[in-house]
Amino acid sequence: MHRFKRWTEAAILVVAAVVLFAWSYPTTIAVRTAVIILVTLAIREFLDDGNSSAPLAASRAAAD
Repeated sequence: MHRFKRWTEAAILVVAAVVLFAWSYPTTIAVRTAVIILVTLAIREFLDDGNSSAPLAASRAAAD
């Protein structure tokens, strides 16, 4: 999941932008969309396995 973290964030923001631009009355949905964005980003962080440090540690060990 971690290697797709930026892609999922971009997808979430693009979908939210499309919803805001396509909605007839965006002022009524803006707060709900913001809350949904925050919830989905929080879920994404929760599901992140955090293995980004393993390749970094391996490359540092190889450099030594």
